[in-house]
Amino acid sequence: MAGLAFLAPETAMPSFVKSLGGADGLVALMPVLLPAAFSTPGLFAAPIVERLQRFKTWVVIFGGLQRLPYLITAAGFVFFTASRTVAAADRGAHAIVSGLVGGIGVNAWMEMVTRMIPPHQRASGWAIRYMIQGVLGLSAGPVIHYILGALPGARGFAWLHLICFGFLVLSFASQWFMIETPQVRTIQLPRQSYKIYLTELPMLMRAQPALVRLVFARFTGMGYLMVVSFLTIHALQITGSSQAEVGHFVLANMCGSLIGNIISGLIGNERAGAS
Repeated sequence: MAGLAFLAPETAMPSFVKSLGGADGLVALMPVLLPAAFSTPGLFAAPIVERLQRFKTWVVIFGGLQRLPYLITAAGFVFFTASRTVAAADRGAHAIVSGLVGGIGVNAWMEMVTRMIPPHQRASGWAIRYMIQGVLGLSAGPVIHYILGALPGARGFAWLHLICFGFLVLSFASQWFMIETPQVRTIQLPRQSYKIYLTELPMLMRAQPALVRLVFARFTGMGYLMVVSFLTIHALQITGSSQAEVGHFVLANMCGSLIGNIISGLIGNERAGAS
């Protein structure tokens, strides 16, 4: 997640796609393409993941595949800089592919992490994770400012994707040292076929009102990002600043994220950690 700060999908990426002549619709979707694509496959991968006794192999395989588009996109920016349309499409396709592959593995990742962290420490555990992202992400602002100042356009963003990929490789390597806690199943329930699961999925959604509300809240809750996409672009236009100035917005975003996660970690342990 620290690596993703160097791409800043809420601030830097919309400005970059706009500079390539990308349509306003694509600019608005830049912050939401990845999380939207990330959320969808989990619904269809869930019955397969539920059959697994251990999740680490699944997590490592799809975690590795999820990271490759960042390297491919960097290469695309280098070799297709002459075609602004191809570069913009490359960035949009990268977010979708990475999100879809990551969505296949996220259920197993969440289940594995939930086993490893005690319930009363989960809220602070997630907060610490985001705080580490924020602390490392503080360096992303000055780095983005320097790189885009020296190499404006696609080549500068190619370097930012390579930096992000380097962090993702480190996170991938760290998974090898994670010790998965085995699940103890005292009762083995019969598993329905995958075809039956897909057939009964609409009925399952209707029978779980809380789940429907959660899906609706997550879906509509991403809408504000479509407005945020244009804030940086607007600020650069009215101030006449160069694209490199997006680094300052990234720095401000990381500072806000740090403060918010410190508060949520303290409150979450007390009120939501065991729920």
